[in-house]
Parts: sequence; C-alpha cells; structure tokens
Amino acid sequence: MQAMIELTNICKTFNKDRSNQVMALKDVDLRVETGEIVAIMGPSGSGKSTLLHILAMLETSDSGKYLLGGKDTAGLKDRQKAALRNKNIGIVLQEYGLVGELSAQSNVEIPLIIAGEGLGSSKRKALEALKEVDLADKAQTRAGLLSGGERQRVAIARAIVTDAQLILADEPTGAVDTKNGLAIMELFLKLHKNGKTIVIVTHNPEIAAMCQRTVYVEDGWIKYEYNS
Repeated sequence: MQAMIELTNICKTFNKDRSNQVMALKDVDLRVETGEIVAIMGPSGSGKSTLLHILAMLETSDSGKYLLGGKDTAGLKDRQKAALRNKNIGIVLQEYGLVGELSAQSNVEIPLIIAGEGLGSSKRKALEALKEVDLADKAQTRAGLLSGGERQRVAIARAIVTDAQLILADEPTGAVDTKNGLAIMELFLKLHKNGKTIVIVTHNPEIAAMCQRTVYVEDGWIKYEYNS
C-alpha cells in the first residue's frame, strides 16, 4: 500500500537574514503508512509544529521532497494546495479555531462550503459528523457557549466532515482537562480504527503511548522513533 506521507531531506529556515537564522528543521526523513496513527513529541521549539505545518502544506520547506499519498507536492500553487488540503487533510488545533458566534453545525459546515457543497448537503454532512463525535445534541449551540472539550469535538467533526483520509492534530488535548483529553483521544482512536491516518503533536507521554508509534523531534531533526 502507498504510504500516506513520505518526507525526504526536509529543511526549513526562518529569518533568512544570516545574522538571525533559525533552522527549524534539518534533513528530516519521515514515513507514515496509510492507516497509521503516529505521535510527534519533543520539547518546545524543537520543530514539531513546523513539521506538522509542512505536512498540512501551511508552510513550504526550503528543500527536500514531500509526497502526500504518492503525489509530489513540489510546485503546487497556493490555490492547488488549498484545494488538496480541503479535500484530503483534516486539521485539529489546540485552540479549536472555531467561530464563536456560529453554531457548532455551522462551524463544521465551513470546509464543505469552501469546497462548493450545496447548502442542504452541507447541513446533513455536518450533522452526521457531529453525531460521530457524540455532539449532535449541541448542533445549534453557539460554539462560544460550549465547554473546551465540546469545542474540541466540534473541531474534530470539522476535520472529518469532508471525509479527509489524513488527520493532523496540534496539541489537541492541551487545552482541556485530563478526563476530556482522554475522551478526545478515544475519538482519534475510533477514527483510526475506521481507517484514517492520524498524526498528533503532543507533549503528553500518555497520549503518545496510545498511538502506534512515537517520533521524537529535537533541535529540528528526528532524534529517534519507537513503537508503542
């Protein structure tokens, strides 16, 4: 089976003025198989969020190769990246990234609307996604009135509503308590069981231990990997 993610010799530098350069990633090689769930760990400033942003095509590497589902992402224009990301990648952020004044259902509909989905179809699919995360009863509640755990579940519903096969999560349990964090991780494990490929950036070793493999990043390079 084709790997979902293949990175080869990925480098990323910020502040290209030579007097103030930060080498965020250094010759990173990473392969994530289709259907795998992987944790990325490392200290603050290690490059793990930059790595996730490159996987999401929100950042572009300075050099190296990124194959997504076997497709070379080099040379894609921003518009092409946005279309590919909208269809194939679900992104879950630590701070949810929801519009507080919109209902949970309306927040989940956003990727579908961007993709040009019809209004009726968007509403139906959004409600189905909320059912998957056990939040259909809060569909019409404004996102700003939901608890932290509920908002993160809405964010997960939004990430899966387009049936994206790759889910990228940046500290998805970092802003909630331990009980809600474990509940959120159970949702990711359910998605993984249903065939999704998932990459989770986390500081929490308990969360990482629930994944199949952990990749440890330090000073911009992958120091080691181990299976859980």
